[in-house]
Amino acid sequence: MLILNRVGLADQVETVIQIAGVLARTGRWSTATIAKKHGWTVPLVMRTRRALAQIAGLEQLGRSWAPDPIGKVAVIPVWNGRVRWLMGVSIELHSAKGKAAIDHHKSSRPLVMKVARADAKTADGRTGRGVRTSHETVARKLGVSRDAVRHARYVLEAIGMSVTVVQGRYLTAGERATAHAHHGGRQRRIASTRHLTMPRGMAQIVARHLPRSGSGKPTSLESSNSPRRAGSSKKRHHLAPIPLPWQKLAGQVVSELPHLGDRHIGNLSRGLMRLPINPSNWTGRRLVRLIELSNRQRRMTQPQFTRSDLGLFFHQIRTALATPALVTK
Repeated sequence: MLILNRVGLADQVETVIQIAGVLARTGRWSTATIAKKHGWTVPLVMRTRRALAQIAGLEQLGRSWAPDPIGKVAVIPVWNGRVRWLMGVSIELHSAKGKAAIDHHKSSRPLVMKVARADAKTADGRTGRGVRTSHETVARKLGVSRDAVRHARYVLEAIGMSVTVVQGRYLTAGERATAHAHHGGRQRRIASTRHLTMPRGMAQIVARHLPRSGSGKPTSLESSNSPRRAGSSKKRHHLAPIPLPWQKLAGQVVSELPHLGDRHIGNLSRGLMRLPINPSNWTGRRLVRLIELSNRQRRMTQPQFTRSDLGLFFHQIRTALATPALVTK
């Protein structure tokens, strides 16, 4: 109860127990999938997962077992966060190296980006490591074939954004016993374990592009053959660079609500800049918590389908900020 109280879930013990039961049955389902299927909010499932991870004996709930990677794993650079990693993937795919990898493995840029987003959602948020979803799981989620996911992952490895540290295979008898002791379930095989990483120098390249997000002027990430609307002018106004504190706040929001990062991070950053808040006094987790408190006070639940996830997010933030009592909590 102490842990649940610390994360603000002490008054939702029954729901926490229900979520724990779902995690025990469904294993590596994504947070968004569990929330959508059972009618819970994504932030609630995320906070419950974090709370369960802090309770002794439950830290492996819903997680499959895999042997420790063998080799020089420590020398693989960690990523700089999901948003920056995905931007790095996009940059590499537009390079000559990326185009050659796509052609060689018979894939496509949109498909590789979809698989990259799916892998980024299951990676450790701090390091980018520990992606253990199988080709079949990702293929089923994206509605594509297993081979399509396999080829897309080959491309990610070819451009240096992903490294396979454990190959998928069937477990030995001894390993099955270890897996059972690890999580209490039956496990016959393991999927490959991948670490998402940033090649040397990519962090600096991403940093140069990120402040320009939202600009109307085409960057190296855009195709020179992109269609234009009829009658539109070739000259477009330059938008001012996004200050670093707002970029960091936007990245924190995406860490809490990954679906808000499906579009360009610049849209989220500039939307946050229009709110009456100081980025130095807020974090992504606090903004999400503010929405939860506001919804609870108004006895409202999060809608499953919206015309604009970003628009709904900003509307809920403005509504919550209008209640001073919630802001001070």
